[in-house]
Amino acid sequence: YRQNPIVICNRENVDDVVLIIGESFSKHNSSLYDYEKETNPLLGKLESDSLLFVCDNVTSACLSTIPAIKSIMMSYTDSMEDSIEWYRCLTLIEIMQNAGYKTYWLSNQSKTGLYDNEVGRFADLCDEQFFVGDKHSGLIRENKDEELCPLVNDCLSDSVSSKFIIIQMMGSHSEFNKRYPASFEVFSGNEYNTTHPLLSAKYKQVLAEYDNSILYNDYVVYDILQSFTDKEAVVLYFSDHGIDVFQSANDYIGHGKSSNAVSVKSAMQIPFMVYMTSACKEKYPHLEERIRESLNVEYSTDSVMYSIMDVAGVETVNGVSYKHKSLFK
Repeated sequence: YRQNPIVICNRENVDDVVLIIGESFSKHNSSLYDYEKETNPLLGKLESDSLLFVCDNVTSACLSTIPAIKSIMMSYTDSMEDSIEWYRCLTLIEIMQNAGYKTYWLSNQSKTGLYDNEVGRFADLCDEQFFVGDKHSGLIRENKDEELCPLVNDCLSDSVSSKFIIIQMMGSHSEFNKRYPASFEVFSGNEYNTTHPLLSAKYKQVLAEYDNSILYNDYVVYDILQSFTDKEAVVLYFSDHGIDVFQSANDYIGHGKSSNAVSVKSAMQIPFMVYMTSACKEKYPHLEERIRESLNVEYSTDSVMYSIMDVAGVETVNGVSYKHKSLFK
C-alpha cells in the first residue's frame, strides 16, 4: 500500500544515507560498551578517530525481528495495536524515495518464510533488492555476512547522486557458531572461568561462540564502512533487538522472555552507533555537533526513521514536521 507522501526537503541532504540493521547483538557483549572481551576492535578504532559515534541509551522497541523491523521501517508502533492497519502506515522507504533517494535493500536474511514474509514486503518497496544466497533458506541459512560487502560496492557504482541503502545482516543469530568462518574462532569456553564462574562448560562455550560472532560482525561492519570512506555519507548501525545473554539465568541465552523483567531489559539494550565520513563532517559540521550532543539521550528504535529523515534533510511529510522525533536534537 503505497501512500505517495508529499515530502519537502531543505537543501542540506547528505548524499548517501545508510542503515545497517544487525541481528541479536547485545550491547553487554560489545567492547564499545566496556565488555571485558575485545569484541569490537575495528569499530573501536573508528570511534578513537572520531568517525564513529557510540550512543549509550538507545533501546530496541521489540524483542524479535518482525515487529522490530516494522517499527524501524514505518510509522507504526506496537502501542497502536489494531487501531490502524500497520501496512497502511507511512514507510521510511517511500519517504526517502520521494525525498530524491534511490533505495536499495541488501540482505543476508531470507525473503520468504514464517519469520520473513512481512520483512520481505519492505524489500519489495525498494528500487533495488539483493539477497545473499538462497532467499528462501530461512533459519538453515549459513551464508556469512561478508558476502554483503560486494553488494554494497555494486550499489556505490550506481551513478545516481543520492542513495539510501538498507543492509540487513544475519549478525549473531543462533546458531552462533554458524555465523563466522573458522578464522574467527578466537574465544573459547575455558576463557570464561573467571568472568562467568557459574556457567556450565557447555554454556561457556556457547558464550565464546556468541562473542566470536560479534568479533566477526565487527570485521564485516568495518569493511562496509570503509566502502564509504571517500563518500559524503552517514551510516546508522544498530541491532534490530538484543538477546538475553545469561543475564536472567545461568542456563538461558536467547530472545528476551516477556515474562521476565530482567530478560526483557537485557534483550532491549542494544548497541547504536553513527558513522560520518570525513567529507560529510567537513560539509555538515552542525550535524556532527548534533550527533555528538545526542550520545547519552534516551531513545527507542521505533523512532529511528525520523532520525534518518532528519539526516536526509526532510522538513515535512504531508505538511507535518517530525524533527522533534529525531535523536539528533
